[in-house]
Amino acid sequence: MKDLNKKNAVEVLEDYYLFDSDAEIEYDNITFLASKICNTPISTITLLDDKRQWFKSKIGFEHSETPLNMSFCALSISKCKKVIVVPNLMEDADFSAIGKLNGLEKDGFYAAVTLFNEDEIPLGTLCVIDYESKVLDEDQMKALEILGRQVEELFKIRKKNIQLNKNYEVLKEKYTELKQFSNTISHDIQTPINNIISLITLLNDDKGNQNATSEYLELLVTSSYQLKNYVSNLLTYYQSESL
Repeated sequence: MKDLNKKNAVEVLEDYYLFDSDAEIEYDNITFLASKICNTPISTITLLDDKRQWFKSKIGFEHSETPLNMSFCALSISKCKKVIVVPNLMEDADFSAIGKLNGLEKDGFYAAVTLFNEDEIPLGTLCVIDYESKVLDEDQMKALEILGRQVEELFKIRKKNIQLNKNYEVLKEKYTELKQFSNTISHDIQTPINNIISLITLLNDDKGNQNATSEYLELLVTSSYQLKNYVSNLLTYYQSESL
């Protein structure tokens, strides 16, 4: 597991377009289950930037973000562990200071599963919080970790969908450009083709006129080269777009 690099984590999170996004039932279902399984009044999916913690989903309170210095999850991630369990917040040397900022005077419970991307960069946490001290049994801990991995899968799917949408927009733009290009080429190619057809017809009609025949042949060669150049340019354009 990699150490937390806040700058990298914030930059990576930008690819997910999660901050300040609307509520989504898939995430809300997970915090609901986490709260029920662990029997805690509070559960959150928390993301961090350089100034705040923001809740993609939450159970047990109304606000959507708090300053970073009030964040249990920031402290949890800084410890570089996949799972953090603090049975009594106010008896823990590190967490008690943040507990006081959040209005705790005694007791309190916190457990979190760190959420990673595919490169093991920590993106946030799935956590559960109680105002009273408690412990989780083995099944509750396993369930919380499973839910955390499910959040990671939702993040992956979100990122893939964003990339697919970006690719779609690029393809749509390329299609528009190609359509315009093909219309231009179609018009430009028709001119030498029509010239060639007309010249062949004239040659056929004026077989006995040597001067006319020579002039028609020169024009025929010119039109043929024009057509060749158009085709060559078209192939060059196609090859450059395929690289």
